[in-house]
Amino acid sequence: MIAAGEITPILPSSSEKMPDNLTKYFLDHLLNYMVSEVIKIEWMNKEMREISFTFLFNKFKTKYLLWLLPDFHARDIYEPVLELPRERSEEEMQSKDEPVKVTECRDSFIIWLANFTITSRRPDPDLTK
Repeated sequence: MIAAGEITPILPSSSEKMPDNLTKYFLDHLLNYMVSEVIKIEWMNKEMREISFTFLFNKFKTKYLLWLLPDFHARDIYEPVLELPRERSEEEMQSKDEPVKVTECRDSFIIWLANFTITSRRPDPDLTK
């Protein structure tokens, strides 16, 4: 069953203060909705909730992860790199923040990821049936 949702503006109304960093504003909402809205879709096969989130997160990783974390390289958790990273200069770090205020977006993603992975997951009663 498909039902119409409430129509809301993408940007805050003109009476509200515009966010300082629109990119971070949209990224925060994208990350939030990727989790909160995908579970609202009713599937006959309840496992599709997890599959649909995985699909969205994989698309997010391919498009945005290297922009957010340019030094990130997927590593095998069973063969960790035990070397400490070298100290980087402030100029070197600023050169990686070419799109203005990408650091705020990076912080936002890391906080979202920590909250998403650390929060206790209660089993979905629909999946245990």
